Amino acid sequence: MVVAKRDTGNKKSKKLVCAFNFLPYNDTSSNVAAKRLYEYGEEFDVIHNKMPYPIDEDFNNIIKELINNDVLLDIPPWWRWENARTFVKEGMEEIDKICEKNGEYERVYSRSMQPMSHFLAFAYKIRNPKVEWTCEFSDPLMINSRGQTTYIQIDKEDMDKINSIIKEYGYPVVEDQDNFIFYSEYLPFLFADEILFTNQSGMDLMLNTLKVEEIKEDIRKKSVIAPHPIPPKEWYYLKESDYDKIDEDKVNIAYFGKFFDLRHIYNVFSSFYALDKELQDQTLIHLFVQTPEEFQKIVDCMPIKDKVIVNPFAPLFEFLNLTTKFDCLIVNDLRSKGNFERNPFVPSKISDYLGSGTDIWRICEYGSQMVNIKTRYLSYLDNIFTVQDTLEEIIKDKIKEK
Repeated sequence: MVVAKRDTGNKKSKKLVCAFNFLPYNDTSSNVAAKRLYEYGEEFDVIHNKMPYPIDEDFNNIIKELINNDVLLDIPPWWRWENARTFVKEGMEEIDKICEKNGEYERVYSRSMQPMSHFLAFAYKIRNPKVEWTCEFSDPLMINSRGQTTYIQIDKEDMDKINSIIKEYGYPVVEDQDNFIFYSEYLPFLFADEILFTNQSGMDLMLNTLKVEEIKEDIRKKSVIAPHPIPPKEWYYLKESDYDKIDEDKVNIAYFGKFFDLRHIYNVFSSFYALDKELQDQTLIHLFVQTPEEFQKIVDCMPIKDKVIVNPFAPLFEFLNLTTKFDCLIVNDLRSKGNFERNPFVPSKISDYLGSGTDIWRICEYGSQMVNIKTRYLSYLDNIFTVQDTLEEIIKDKIKEK
């Protein structure tokens, strides 16, 4: 069901964007897709979906200057084949209406998360084979962050239709494969004209997982390693934050992100507690997290609770402005040891940090992609001594600089 539609009149777009998760919703995936499209600087039409996230009107107002036709659907956002099928059906109906008035598109862009986006782009590519399809993978889809295969069954009738199209175009059909998530990777591999991966390890994992050897060389030829975009410098000053918890007489270190078992900074907390009390008293750690009320309960049980300030997530432009105000910013790898040979994930916020001009502290797994990104400070997840030593170094450096 269409819940919102915006048409700028007779303006025509050459590009179609299929992005199930997109602005105005404040979420990492929607923000990265919007930043990528802003980087391209080309007007576009977008088909996207209602999402259970906060609205970011400020960022949306910047990006909508590039949007001519904006179609918002209302389909349950869960990873289910019936939701993907509905997104394709209703999305194609809206695309048909636009194309009837404006003609076919020359380019189409799709991005996961979520995987439904690629199915709509695939449907349009089959309808209009001349269109140039750029597909972007934020992370591997079929292999999750724990190294496990994500399996969601696709309806047999729909699977047979997809396989008949694959066969018609002369590509290998994978027999007895009925995983919706498999096809969300396989169809772009076959039919996209350009494939964007955010890092080499993610690309390698996806290709190593694929058991169809004869198409891998073609996939590599049309693949591009495209790190997450760094925002324009002026974006960091579009919205001045009124955050008033920074003590200019102390060292202020900030962490922005989610906390869960595979990504957290408890090693920073333990290292902080192990420091001399004099250094502790000169330092504040500011957290901006998804569930601040719940996390505050955890912090309240820590002996360093008076040195840790918990805050909610901020909209993009306020977040960017905040990154310019601290002495150092923490970014950490997702813990992949035991699940992957090489870490296939790169946190998108390091690109936001890199544009801030603020010193960055990377806490990495050995051999991860983030090790190769140059910043002032570096520690390793599996070596608590490097974390403690680096934290002490940061505090002493910043005390001297004040």
